[in-house]
Amino acid sequence: MALTGMFFILAGHQHYSIDILVAWVLSSRLFIYYHTLANNRTYFQRDKQRMRIWFPFFSYFEENVKKALPNEYCMPSIIYGILITLNSWFDKVRYPTD
Repeated sequence: MALTGMFFILAGHQHYSIDILVAWVLSSRLFIYYHTLANNRTYFQRDKQRMRIWFPFFSYFEENVKKALPNEYCMPSIIYGILITLNSWFDKVRYPTD
Protein backbone atom coordinates (compact mmCIF):
# COMPACT_ATOMS: atom_id res chain seq x y z
CA MET A 1 0.00 0.00 0.00
CA ALA A 2 2.83 2.38 0.85
CA LEU A 3 4.58 1.52 -2.40
CA THR A 4 1.40 2.30 -4.32
CA GLY A 5 1.17 5.68 -2.62
CA MET A 6 4.81 6.39 -3.37
CA PHE A 7 4.25 5.49 -7.03
CA PHE A 8 1.28 7.84 -7.40
CA ILE A 9 3.08 10.72 -5.71
CA LEU A 10 5.97 10.26 -8.11
CA ALA A 11 3.60 9.84 -11.08
CA GLY A 12 1.91 13.12 -10.19
CA HIS A 13 5.27 14.93 -10.42
CA GLN A 14 4.69 16.65 -7.08
CA HIS A 15 7.98 15.61 -5.44
CA TYR A 16 11.48 14.58 -6.33
CA SER A 17 12.34 10.90 -6.04
CA ILE A 18 14.84 11.52 -3.25
CA ASP A 19 12.14 13.23 -1.14
CA ILE A 20 9.96 10.15 -1.32
CA LEU A 21 12.86 7.81 -0.56
CA VAL A 22 14.05 9.83 2.45
CA ALA A 23 10.51 10.11 3.84
CA TRP A 24 9.97 6.36 3.48
CA VAL A 25 13.28 5.51 5.18
CA LEU A 26 12.67 7.92 8.07
CA SER A 27 9.07 6.89 8.68
CA SER A 28 9.78 3.16 8.46
CA ARG A 29 12.76 3.41 10.85
CA LEU A 30 10.78 5.54 13.31
CA PHE A 31 7.93 3.00 13.23
CA ILE A 32 10.34 0.12 13.86
CA TYR A 33 12.20 1.88 16.70
CA TYR A 34 9.02 3.01 18.45
CA HIS A 35 7.39 -0.42 18.37
CA THR A 36 10.61 -2.15 19.38
CA LEU A 37 10.81 0.09 22.43
CA ALA A 38 7.13 -0.44 23.21
CA ASN A 39 7.62 -4.20 23.19
CA ASN A 40 10.89 -4.09 25.17
CA ARG A 41 10.46 -5.47 28.68
CA THR A 42 13.41 -3.55 30.13
CA TYR A 43 11.52 -0.30 29.61
CA PHE A 44 8.91 -1.44 32.13
CA GLN A 45 11.51 -2.38 34.74
CA ARG A 46 14.21 -0.32 36.41
CA ASP A 47 16.14 2.75 35.24
CA LYS A 48 13.34 4.60 33.49
CA GLN A 49 15.23 7.88 33.88
CA ARG A 50 17.68 6.84 31.18
CA MET A 51 14.79 6.19 28.80
CA ARG A 52 13.29 9.59 29.58
CA ILE A 53 16.53 11.31 28.68
CA TRP A 54 17.07 9.53 25.37
CA PHE A 55 13.45 9.11 24.26
CA PRO A 56 11.33 11.88 25.81
CA PHE A 57 8.43 11.54 23.33
CA PHE A 58 8.27 7.80 23.88
CA SER A 59 8.17 8.29 27.64
CA TYR A 60 5.36 10.83 27.24
CA PHE A 61 3.24 8.64 24.95
CA GLU A 62 3.74 5.47 26.99
CA GLU A 63 3.64 6.88 30.53
CA ASN A 64 0.32 5.21 31.50
CA VAL A 65 1.19 1.78 30.09
CA LYS A 66 2.09 -0.58 32.92
CA LYS A 67 3.06 -3.67 30.89
CA ALA A 68 3.62 -4.75 27.31
CA LEU A 69 0.44 -4.93 25.29
CA PRO A 70 -0.46 -8.26 23.68
CA ASN A 71 0.47 -8.61 20.05
CA GLU A 72 -3.04 -9.11 18.69
CA TYR A 73 -4.85 -7.67 15.74
CA CYS A 74 -8.58 -7.50 15.28
CA MET A 75 -10.22 -6.05 12.21
CA PRO A 76 -12.74 -3.29 13.00
CA SER A 77 -16.30 -4.58 12.82
CA ILE A 78 -17.46 -2.13 10.15
CA ILE A 79 -14.67 -3.16 7.78
CA TYR A 80 -15.33 -6.82 8.55
CA GLY A 81 -19.02 -6.33 7.75
CA ILE A 82 -18.20 -4.64 4.45
CA LEU A 83 -15.85 -7.49 3.51
CA ILE A 84 -18.50 -10.10 4.32
CA THR A 85 -21.08 -8.21 2.23
CA LEU A 86 -18.69 -7.89 -0.71
CA ASN A 87 -17.73 -11.55 -0.48
CA SER A 88 -21.37 -12.67 -0.55
CA TRP A 89 -22.06 -10.32 -3.48
CA PHE A 90 -19.10 -11.71 -5.45
CA ASP A 91 -20.28 -15.25 -4.72
CA LYS A 92 -23.70 -14.37 -6.17
CA VAL A 93 -22.07 -12.89 -9.27
CA ARG A 94 -19.69 -15.84 -9.76
CA TYR A 95 -22.20 -18.57 -9.01
CA PRO A 96 -25.63 -17.26 -10.02
CA THR A 97 -28.68 -19.29 -9.11
CA ASP A 98 -31.25 -19.64 -11.85
